[in-house]
Order: sequence, then structure tokens, then C-alpha cells
Amino acid sequence: PGGPAFVYDSVVDNPGHGYFALEDDDDVHVVLPFPIFVYGVQTSDIQLSNNGSFLVGANLSSLPAGFNGGHWNWTNSGLVVGPSPAAPAGFNPPWNFPAVTPYWDDFIIIPVGSGFDGGDGVYLETRGIAPNRQFVIQWNQMDQFSSSPSTATVQCILYENSNDMLFLYPDTDYGDSTSFGASATVGLRGILSG
Repeated sequence: PGGPAFVYDSVVDNPGHGYFALEDDDDVHVVLPFPIFVYGVQTSDIQLSNNGSFLVGANLSSLPAGFNGGHWNWTNSGLVVGPSPAAPAGFNPPWNFPAVTPYWDDFIIIPVGSGFDGGDGVYLETRGIAPNRQFVIQWNQMDQFSSSPSTATVQCILYENSNDMLFLYPDTDYGDSTSFGASATVGLRGILSG
């Protein structure tokens, strides 16, 4: 009561959205239609993971050699300063980029049909007109790797000319003990110093 209303507009329902059917623990370099500013880094480059997270200012060419294919992102952990438990030997810190984790969990994509019919996948959409656009990332109907009986859908909205971002959680009920964020990490992390 008295707070902002929950307004969710699925990217899947809108024509012209982008779609990635990423492999398990995979990621892809995405160039945003406008720069964002996160913890001192201003960039239009993100490395988008199928596991409900992305790195700001990163792409595969800027990650350490042998550190691609999503290996940075499959085991979520706390966002404290320190090495990632999923880091290959010798990488400390393994991914020294700001991290945005709307719902970092071990998702797996099981595409239904072409993927454009509302199936599992990562959907992207630019909304509005410059200089007030929004870039929406939607992890849609994502299965939890532990063979959850149901799926989760999560959104992250980035705003042009603003440091604001919005995380929306229309459905995080896997139907098991990992539901409602019990196995997820949510938050932001800056660059590690040292």
C-alpha cells in the first residue's frame, strides 16, 4: 500500500524483440543501444549470461584467455569482494567487471519451438524514443538446472540517461525448494580493487 504499482510488460508478447537460445552456462556479447553507467564504468558493452546476470563493460575478447563459454557464470555466489568459487585456477579476480545480477541462478534453456513463441530463452527489446529509451532483458521461462518442475521469468530494465535499473520478478516459483530466490543471488557489484 502506498508504494509503486507492479507493472510488468513481457518482451515475448511484443513484436521486434531479440532472442537468444543460449546453451547451458553460455553468454553472449551485447551492444546496448545507449551507454549505461555502473560503478564507475560507462559503456554500451555487456556480456549477457543465460544465468540471470551480466557483466558491464565486458565481452569475450576482454575476459581472460580460456575464460569464455559461460564458465564465469554458472555457480552463483555472494557479491562480496574476493575470488569467485567458480573461477578457473589462476584467475583472481576472475571477472573484474561490474556485475549486474537480477536473478543469478543456474538456469538452463529448453527451447520450445522456434523460441519466438514464448518459450525458454533470453529476450531483448528497446522501448521508447531517444533520449528516454529503455532496454529490457527478460530471462523467460527458465528452468533451474536441478530439473525444477516449473520455470522462472525475470526482467531487468535499463534506462537511458539514468543510473536507474529495475528488476522485475513476475514468476520465481520453480515448484521446489529453489523457488522465490532460495538459490539465487540478486544485486550489483563494482570492480575489485587491489
